[in-house]
Amino acid sequence: MPLVDATSDPAEQESEIAWERNMLAVARFRSHHDGWPQTDGRTEPGERELAQWLAAQRLGLMTYELTLIHQQLLDQVVPGWRAHTDRAVPG
Repeated sequence: MPLVDATSDPAEQESEIAWERNMLAVARFRSHHDGWPQTDGRTEPGERELAQWLAAQRLGLMTYELTLIHQQLLDQVVPGWRAHTDRAVPG
């Protein structure tokens, strides 16, 4: 699902590839855990970075900086990403 073509600027290509990797990593995290990536002390390696990336996407949505294509991809690949939901805490 490349977002840029071969004629794009190499820096832009790298940025989009990194964006796609992060999106897919969040989707994998959601498929293996009961909740969203967190930044607290209970995090797994790499989880904090995913949580920060996801927070940046949500901020971009609120400030109208997240592109429509990125919004649509997140909607398809990471349903529910727009609303923050805390990880379930075992009772």
